[in-house]
Amino acid sequence: MTDNNSEVAIAPALPSSTLVLARDSGDDSELFMVKRTPKAAFAPGALVFPGGVLEEEDSLAEWQDYCDISQTEPELLAWQIAAIRETWEESAILLARREGSEDMLTQTDVAALEDDRYLLNAAELGFLAFVKKHQLRLCCNQLHSYARWITPEKSPKRFDTLFFLAPAPADQSGKLDGAEIVETAWLPTRQVLDYAQSGEYQVVFATEMNVLWVSQRTPVVNALEEAIAKEVLPVMAEVHIEGEKVYLRIPEAAGYGVTQREWKM
Repeated sequence: MTDNNSEVAIAPALPSSTLVLARDSGDDSELFMVKRTPKAAFAPGALVFPGGVLEEEDSLAEWQDYCDISQTEPELLAWQIAAIRETWEESAILLARREGSEDMLTQTDVAALEDDRYLLNAAELGFLAFVKKHQLRLCCNQLHSYARWITPEKSPKRFDTLFFLAPAPADQSGKLDGAEIVETAWLPTRQVLDYAQSGEYQVVFATEMNVLWVSQRTPVVNALEEAIAKEVLPVMAEVHIEGEKVYLRIPEAAGYGVTQREWKM
């Protein structure tokens, strides 16, 4: 028998990172997006940014010897490493350079690392070991936090996610992993927002709002400058039910210019 007066335990919000790679395209910005497999435990089939949960290895002090560290956000190094790692594992884009070089890896460079990407995804090789093996330095100083979203407390699976904005590598195109990710694409912000409204693709609320934020700050350099200067405040959407409709609401102070969307389940 269920005790109606008992409180349902709130799932912990797992520390997570996501990476918003942006580049200019005419009068719009293009973002690198991935589509999750319909079999995913969280947001199945959704159009999202690459990212995932922090792993224990992401916080090792040794990483300081293998990263270009942001002077404005050194305390976020583990989250930046996680964002770069997840993006590499999921979509074969790697924000890194060779030791001794000032240039970010090219498409030819990352293609030569593909076999080890499969080993990473199979948990047969650690990310730090991979970086050491190929004498790489992660370009963590290219990632700028501009948003933090926490999954509502009533959700069975919850994340505390930092969104990082970074300029897209000039010569990397991306490639799906064939497992967790089933599609990858560079999409104009207007197109992603159209998908969210039409339902042609599932776009979760946090993703839609952060696409909207970038779309309001074209060209990309404007968004990057604001991200660097921006105070990041946590946002947790509240669920409101009106008749047969369910809405997600965020405070106006969140800075998106939108405070409510219908939750299309």
